[in-house]
Amino acid sequence: MSAIASPTNEMAAVAKTPNRFRFIDGLRGFASICVVLAHLSWFINQSSVHELLPDFDRLMKYLTVGASRYFFVITGFVLTHLLIRTAPQWPQFRYLFSRRFLRLSIPYWVSLFLGVGLIWLGNVIFTDRMQTLPTVEQFIAHLLYVQTIFSTEFLNVANWTLAIDLQFFTCYTLGWFLIRWRMNQLNEAQQQRFRWMMIIASVPLALIAVFASLEAQTISNNWFIVFVHIHIMGILCYMSQRNRWASVCLVIIWIVSTTHFYFQERYPRGLPTGSIMALILFLAVHRQALDQWLIGPVWQWLGKISYSLFLTHMLVLPHVCNLGRRWFGDTPAFAACWLTAAFALSFVAAFLFHLVVERPVGAWVRRWKRPPVRPTTAPPTLDLHQPQASDQFVPVNAYSGVLDTKVQKNISPSESASDHSKGKAATDS
Repeated sequence: MSAIASPTNEMAAVAKTPNRFRFIDGLRGFASICVVLAHLSWFINQSSVHELLPDFDRLMKYLTVGASRYFFVITGFVLTHLLIRTAPQWPQFRYLFSRRFLRLSIPYWVSLFLGVGLIWLGNVIFTDRMQTLPTVEQFIAHLLYVQTIFSTEFLNVANWTLAIDLQFFTCYTLGWFLIRWRMNQLNEAQQQRFRWMMIIASVPLALIAVFASLEAQTISNNWFIVFVHIHIMGILCYMSQRNRWASVCLVIIWIVSTTHFYFQERYPRGLPTGSIMALILFLAVHRQALDQWLIGPVWQWLGKISYSLFLTHMLVLPHVCNLGRRWFGDTPAFAACWLTAAFALSFVAAFLFHLVVERPVGAWVRRWKRPPVRPTTAPPTLDLHQPQASDQFVPVNAYSGVLDTKVQKNISPSESASDHSKGKAATDS
């Protein structure tokens, strides 16, 4: 079966696909914890706990280094799921893009203002400035998600991955709709060849991304193209449900991505997180091996607050650690206490942010009314077993499988009865 079937077959296949993969929420929760632990290890390294437990610090770095790549794989999977279920029409594209963009951006913008407010408050309370306020240019670059392109100093070290994801989301969504719009103008055989070309093209595109990341000066101050090979693994994980060659391409890119991770020198040696998430996703989709574990209440709750945790944990960790060091000192016992408090308060802050900001924004965008899908005309097919000169082509709505009512109105009952009698006479003869 093809990765993206013809309009009628595609909608039938999509109807069998669940609206929401619950294990994705569990994977989001797992990824968010890894990101928090990765950033917490920075503060452990700056405290006396590092001298007391050096092996623990090295173990955390090994397990969580590059944890943000977990989200890149999930983004490729989820976006493909959403785009396949959306008709290739401009109102549908505008609805999908604006809804997802605002659902992600409004909480992100609120977190930016909160971060600046906390810096200003800390500078007012304490005479020795703990952090400097950002410049106007720096703040605007973060609002527009271009801080990675212009190498702007980060307000929040976690936000660069969100900028990469939004850049990928914009280009991938626009490219998908343009390709689908072009495919609707082709016949079935041409569409089949075009789908094969798109799947095969994912391999050289991933190789270009790998070489681009090797040539990049820094891993974070860059365009999304540096991480496209990780996004592509998520895309192929989804497409492999209906195309075995997508699985073959996924294996090739998986090997290249894993090898690349161990040859690059920007990150310390650790686990190839992007490849690990792609493997987990593939097993969850094809073997249902992780469903019962990932749909548990704890992982589902973590997945629910994962985006808020991602946005707010670096607003909590540095301030709690700085205050703990200032008020209680940096002895191993006290350092362990305020590091534990910082980790726990990150989840408290994330839950409150989810209740106050993220959930109301999500409820608001869900109330938007999806624009109706305009009927599309399927291309005529040539039937060699029937005479074509006297036949009258009746367009079919590709997304509902019903006859176009405008054409039905142009066929009178007498013409319909005459055609039926001619067909019956031809059959009898």
